[in-house]
Amino acid sequence: MNIFISHNSKDKPLIEPIANHLADTFGRKNVFYDSWSIQPGDDILDKMDEGLAVSYTHLRAHETCADL
Repeated sequence: MNIFISHNSKDKPLIEPIANHLADTFGRKNVFYDSWSIQPGDDILDKMDEGLAVSYTHLRAHETCADL
């Protein structure tokens, strides 16, 4: 996994197309995005730690236009 996407859930409509584009470009297995990297029953923090440990690039998006 090369890219870890961190985002506020409010920003999902903005981030999802970016995540899909990155997955199309680099392969889904190379992009950590909660919608496909964390499955029901997974320990969220463990999965995030795993994703961060193998990611070289971190995309961080935590503000919505409504928050500005």
